[in-house]
Amino acid sequence: FFLFFFFFFFKQKTAYEMLRSLVGSEMCIRDRSWDTGTYFAVNAAYSANYVHVKGNVSQMFLADVIVGNYYDFGRTSNPQLIYPPEVKQGEAQRFDSVKAHTGGSDIYIIYNEGMAYPTYLISYSNSPILSAN
Repeated sequence: FFLFFFFFFFKQKTAYEMLRSLVGSEMCIRDRSWDTGTYFAVNAAYSANYVHVKGNVSQMFLADVIVGNYYDFGRTSNPQLIYPPEVKQGEAQRFDSVKAHTGGSDIYIIYNEGMAYPTYLISYSNSPILSAN
């Protein structure tokens, strides 16, 4: 199994709400190209399009993610995907996660929130810094 750092984007909840309950569907994102799952991007710039914004401060997590044996969809989507595909058709064993490429970034989707943990909260502002002149 592989452990990676990925950027986790969350728009629906504040970071405080996310950290209070990391069990169940709190990290789950719905209505995406690969249906219900927890989405992580390799590139922070991709995640920046989906961050939680309050005032002029944006927030995203840098997360530890175990992707395990993943299925690579490439640029193909599957909006009916509820679980990762079967490793061999007709067998019960499934891939651990799904990898895809969209918006200029590889993304990984996990379907078991126990495979990820938010490690760092990144807060930033796009406002220009005023000089003291």
